[in-house]
Amino acid sequence: RMAEAAADQVRDEQRRRRLRKLAVAAYQRGFGYARWSVAIAALAGTLAYIAARTAGVPGPAPLAIWVALWDLVPLIGTFVGALPIVVMAAVSSTTKAVVVALVFIAFQTFEQLVLQRPMERRTVRLGPFLTVAGGFAGLELYGLGGALMVLMLGAVAAALADEWAPKTRS
Repeated sequence: RMAEAAADQVRDEQRRRRLRKLAVAAYQRGFGYARWSVAIAALAGTLAYIAARTAGVPGPAPLAIWVALWDLVPLIGTFVGALPIVVMAAVSSTTKAVVVALVFIAFQTFEQLVLQRPMERRTVRLGPFLTVAGGFAGLELYGLGGALMVLMLGAVAAALADEWAPKTRS
């Protein structure tokens, strides 16, 4: 509705239609990216909770939230988030640590090949640099909510830029 209201401010009908189409496409792709990323992060957090509980690692719930938040960073997020669980599992048993590490490696592979790539094809691709830089800037300014907001705005901005750019044929 906000995009519709913004487009209604433009008097020229042709420009209004182009603006409306651009705004709706950027909104759908940007927020689609945000929704899918949060869903995948929740899946990673659930897996982390189960792995930590199974391995007997203390504090599985906060560690699962840690993994879920780091999972929002493409490519390296799950690995960085899972590191404390693997290290704590190694304290009690090397075998547990290896099994937990293999579970997270398998999930990271599954996420990249089966979940992330198709999601990015349908929505927008944000690289690790933009995600980390935006996340840290938002975190510094307004805490966790600010970090998530900056990531969402980055996804919408990337979708807007992609929609605005002229399409080339390959």
